[in-house]
Formats: sequence, structure tokens, C-alpha cells
Amino acid sequence: MKDSEIRLDIGGIVVQITSSHDETVDHVTERYYNFLSDRPPDFGFEMALEERVDPAGFLGVPFEMLRTFVLRDLTSKKETGERPARSAPGLNCDRKRPMPVVENRLASRPQVTQLGRKCLFQRSDLAGWIDVENRLGKCVLRKYLEPIALESYLRICYSFLAVESGGLLLHSAGIIRNGNGYIFPGVSGTGKSTIAGLATSRERILSDELVVVRKREDDFLVYSTPFFGTNKSTECNSRAILKAAFLPIKDGRVYLEKARPAAALRKLMSSILFFSREDGLNRRLMDISAELVAKVPFYEMYFRRDNSFWECIGDLEENGGI
Repeated sequence: MKDSEIRLDIGGIVVQITSSHDETVDHVTERYYNFLSDRPPDFGFEMALEERVDPAGFLGVPFEMLRTFVLRDLTSKKETGERPARSAPGLNCDRKRPMPVVENRLASRPQVTQLGRKCLFQRSDLAGWIDVENRLGKCVLRKYLEPIALESYLRICYSFLAVESGGLLLHSAGIIRNGNGYIFPGVSGTGKSTIAGLATSRERILSDELVVVRKREDDFLVYSTPFFGTNKSTECNSRAILKAAFLPIKDGRVYLEKARPAAALRKLMSSILFFSREDGLNRRLMDISAELVAKVPFYEMYFRRDNSFWECIGDLEENGGI
């Protein structure tokens, strides 16, 4: 069977996906429609389903290195109903076919092993490696879970590629307001989706979950991604110059306070999605983070569950603080 190829442009970085599984290619076309690209790829990876290949042979690693993926069965033998036991936002699952019982492990961080230039990672639903230097990757996904696992692999890939391209993949809401790009980085529960959900007609949502921030000459740009949480307004491929970062803090009061550089860097680092154990990439991540904090103003944003914080940001814009 001839392999199909499809390309995605996320954060200005083009990834080419090669697969012989037509359903997965169709899913990518539908799910990431606004991020499809015909530009030359910056990175390429080959994808296969576990049921169709020998995972160790396909990935070119010893079988015993894949114990997390190969030897941990996600499914029971019993099939239940027509709906997935666990799904992910924005993923279109085929509800006509029976879905297996899925254990609650899909949100877990991958196990990471450094193999020379390759970084091997695996979870219960996927196993794969990335070779950033040679701009190649391979992954094996579990049957029935391929939409969820594929998005996980893409997120992991872009966490590496963003750093290699002078940027970061951040857990952050991203907003364009008056042509300016703003980010609201934070770990789960800090209010990213709440902030995005309180956008008015003046604001455009880039993402409520993950954004790419990359340096361009003397500026940093913030890019939309198709990786969202509860707000599906991330359906367009957009970017803007990053003018400020706001660190959300839930409070009964609403005000902004300039963040100290050390505190801003610490909170920024806790929001970065990154799995590499390669010293060179880790040093580059630290350098990018430090430069971002030095060049872009960071504010601690105390807010409550209404859109009054936009008035504070508007005042900051009018008074030249941005």
C-alpha cells in the first residue's frame, strides 16, 4: 500500500506526516484543516499502527526498551458500547465502531530515554522517537487510540522543534487584542481556559491551552496552535508580535503588578512543555526563556471570573505600559 503524506504548519514550523493508514490521514485533514500546508517540510515523521507493525522493529530499538508501551495493555477484552470510555477535546472519534475500555493513563507524562541523538519516549498509547539534528521521527500508535496518541506525539514533536527553532511551546492562553499578542502562561488550573472564554468581541483567541512563542529578529511572535482545551476558537492559523505576558492569579480583586524577573522566569519555566534530556537543547531552552523575560514585560494578573481584567490591560495599553 502506498504511503500518504500530509503537512502541518504550526508555529511557522512545517511537519510532514507519512502513513499508510488512510483513516489517520483523513483524521489529520479534518482535525487540523486550518493548519495544513504545502510549504517544504522542516521535519518529517513516519507513523504506523501497533496492529500492523512490530513496534521494536519499526522504531529500530530493542524490544526490552518498549516495556511501557508493548507490555502494558490499555484495553480489556470486553468491548463496551459505541462511545470511547475516555476522549480528548476536539477529537472526532468514530462512534460506529465499538470502543475498548481505556485505563486512565492517557494524561500521564511519557517515559523518556536518550539514545544518542534520538530521544525515545513512550506511554501506554504510543511509542516514538525524535532525532532533532536529522529532522526525523517515527512513532507507533495503539489501535482505536490513534487520534489521541497522534495529537500527543505532535505536541511532543513541537516541544522539541520549537526550542530547536528558537522558541517555546507554552501551556498558555494566547490572545490577539488591538493587533497585539498577549500570553497568559500557567499550569493546569490557573485559569487559561477561563481567560480565553472571557474574550470579548475585541479579542481573538489563539489558544486556551498551548501556544508557540518564537523569536524573530528583535521581537518575539506568538502563534496559534490547534492544541486547545475547552475553547475551540483556535481554528485559524494566526500570529502576532508578543507585547506582554500576564501570569494569572485567581483573586477577589482585579489588578496588575509588574512581575520580578526571577519570579517571571520561574513561572514561565513551569509552563513550558518540554521532555528533552539533551544538554544542548536544555541550555538553549534556558537561554530563550531568559531572553523572553528580559525583552517582554511580564505582569502578575490578579483576576476574578469576569472580564474586568481586560479593563486593566486596556489601561496598560493606553498608558504606554505595553
